Amino acid sequence: GAHPETCYGRYGSVPVPRARYLHESALRVLLYAIATSAHRYGKVIKPICSVGMAFYIRVFVEVYEDKRGVEDAMTKIGNVYQSTQCASFVTVPHGHRKFETSGTYQPTRLPSNNSAAAVQLNGICNKQTEEAKNPVVANDKETSRNDTETNGTSAINDVDKISRLDSITNNSSYCTETGASFKVGGPLYLAPIHDLPSVHTAISRLSPTTVSPPQYPLHTRETLHGLLTSVSEELPDVPLYYLLPDLMHTVKSSSPPLNFVSNCLSSAGYRMSGQHKEPLAIKTDAPPSVVWDVVRHWIQKHPIHSKLDEGSAGFKILGNAIGVTNMDGSRGKGFVRTKGAKRFPENPEKNWGPKPRATGKRKTEEEEEATEMI
Repeated sequence: GAHPETCYGRYGSVPVPRARYLHESALRVLLYAIATSAHRYGKVIKPICSVGMAFYIRVFVEVYEDKRGVEDAMTKIGNVYQSTQCASFVTVPHGHRKFETSGTYQPTRLPSNNSAAAVQLNGICNKQTEEAKNPVVANDKETSRNDTETNGTSAINDVDKISRLDSITNNSSYCTETGASFKVGGPLYLAPIHDLPSVHTAISRLSPTTVSPPQYPLHTRETLHGLLTSVSEELPDVPLYYLLPDLMHTVKSSSPPLNFVSNCLSSAGYRMSGQHKEPLAIKTDAPPSVVWDVVRHWIQKHPIHSKLDEGSAGFKILGNAIGVTNMDGSRGKGFVRTKGAKRFPENPEKNWGPKPRATGKRKTEEEEEATEMI
């Protein structure tokens, strides 16, 4: 993420700098590079398990010859559109089938922002809109020609301003919450990055039973078991994720429990899961507007005490009306996780991790021989 030009040169993909989903984004960039390399030879990949382990990423894939699958590749690869002012993002595949049963493919269009427009932008200019569309006629009928031309020009300028704001709220090129533009990242591999049957098989082989010890008594068994258990709980068809602290930092509020977020989303008809690398990640099939509705619902019950700067992302987001009003954060199963799994292990020792590369000049064989003779 710090050097997008390097990533593009090596993998043909551009990461979104400072994106909170960088761990999963790195996996999907690597899978994209592997997939496109396989497509050139009429082959496709099937990701078995793709994880972030310690300071590295690991992907396990199977490769098959499948020319028909290569044609379907444009539905599995796409871009991410990240808002420049908030955590909202949208993933869009490069193409889709015109009909489910046909072999005709079409480029994908960006989703429209009809449902969750930036209400605050409209609210700011409601009065201006009425004045622009219905200019007030002066009572004096003998208004000079110059005044008439001036009023007409002002009305036209106001209409232009309103049309620009309307284009922000209804145009998919802008964030529905803040009206900000999007950064484009990718291409990324947007299809599932885990094969759940294979993951469950691995978990069963690592799990101890009451009758016998684990089939594979590895030194890192507990760590692998916890990692694969977290992988098995992820939503397979949802790319990327939000970070709860990042969402709440935008509006300067305390973070709600994950159970509250999960109950709100499930009551609104959406799914949610965690992520194997980030303890406070939110993977959900809900659109960004619904995710921010959860934040607004929480703040209704727990008002913030900090004053938000007018024009800031948090000020705009909280100024929007709640679109989904039937959320209930107190009822539901909550954020369910399998018990008995060791998740998110801490570093085994202080300052543990990749060491700096070796420095200094390496001695040649002749120099070593001369040193021995001395």
